[in-house]
Amino acid sequence: MANEQHEAAVDTKEMARILGVSVVTVSRMVRDGEIPAIKVGERFRFFPSRVIAHLEAKAAEPEDLWALPSGNLARSAGAVKAAETRRILAAERAKQSDKT
Repeated sequence: MANEQHEAAVDTKEMARILGVSVVTVSRMVRDGEIPAIKVGERFRFFPSRVIAHLEAKAAEPEDLWALPSGNLARSAGAVKAAETRRILAAERAKQSDKT
């Protein structure tokens, strides 16, 4: 236990940098319950490994990709969010592989 290291919580700006998105996007994702966060005072903090694991699990969930409004095929809002999540995760994986 003495050698156990704990992951540091990061702020919204750092989480946005890690995910490759804007601070506004991270704030929206917290508001919509798309990523886990803890509130410390008036600000949110994130554990990057938990956020990434949550997004990976969410991206793996099957989702209805198409809706049929008025007989026309259109992408559902869920599909757009899933695509955004996949883009974020791909960017994070690329960053990690560039570091090694």
